Amino acid sequence: MMPLDEQEKRYEENFEHALAELLRDLQSAEYRNYIFALGLQRLRDGFDIFGDEMYSWHPAVRECAEDEELADLLVYKTSGS
Repeated sequence: MMPLDEQEKRYEENFEHALAELLRDLQSAEYRNYIFALGLQRLRDGFDIFGDEMYSWHPAVRECAEDEELADLLVYKTSGS
C-alpha cells in the first residue's frame, strides 16, 4: 500500500498538470459529447436507486457535491502519474 504522504506528494506534484489536462479535455467537442452521453447514461442507471433526489438539494449542498466530485477527479488524474 502506498503511504498517505507519498499520495499527497504525487497529488501536489501533479495537480497543475492534471488541471491543464482537464481544461484541454473540456475544450474538445468529442470529449464533451462523450461526457454528455456518459452523464445521460448515469442518470438512467441511477434513476431506480436515486430517483430525483439531487433535484431537491439545497444549492449549497449541490455546490459542495460538485466541488467534491471535481476534487476527486483531480485526485484520480494525479494517481496515475
